[in-house]
Amino acid sequence: MDSLQRFIFDHAQIRGEIAHLEKVYREIMSQHPYPPMVRYLLGEALISCLLLSGSIKFEGELSLQFQGDKRLPLLIVQCDHELHLRAFAKYAPDLEIKDYAEAFLQGQMVLTINQYKQTQVYQSVVPIYATSMSENLTHYFSQSEQISTQVWLAVNDDRAAGMLIQLMPGQESQQREQFWEYAVQLGQTVSEQELLELDN
Repeated sequence: MDSLQRFIFDHAQIRGEIAHLEKVYREIMSQHPYPPMVRYLLGEALISCLLLSGSIKFEGELSLQFQGDKRLPLLIVQCDHELHLRAFAKYAPDLEIKDYAEAFLQGQMVLTINQYKQTQVYQSVVPIYATSMSENLTHYFSQSEQISTQVWLAVNDDRAAGMLIQLMPGQESQQREQFWEYAVQLGQTVSEQELLELDN
């Protein structure tokens, strides 16, 4: 089942989202014979884009676009404010997992937000530290947006799932930081299998 559910922690300035993709994920992945590593990278980008679109209020389109060398020249995911998703990857066939991973680590990723009622387009580079999009997004929010954010993602052959939590702006206090640390610790107890298979 495809879903995006927002939640908040009572008595703490922490918001979050849990996303699941099954039908859309299968449709997108069935359009091309993606190798396992490309499928993994595209799947993580897909669920990441959905989580990011759900975390901001806008009318328009959000996209994550990766560009690399001839092994993995393009990977793009788009999601609009009504949560319509599309995704596509260009890749050289018959390469090893390490070749696609290397190409990804050496490439560049850009986050673009195009609001329909505004002429200005927001663009930001998402630094690539790992083949894990959760690590890349967590770094991106802490460095570029300076918002404490933690992201967990899971992908298999049939579905993708993700969870995001953010510390909302507010007056700094010891209690606020303790709540955040506790929320992160809670999130880290959720395994990839649980994220994929358990209900919210």
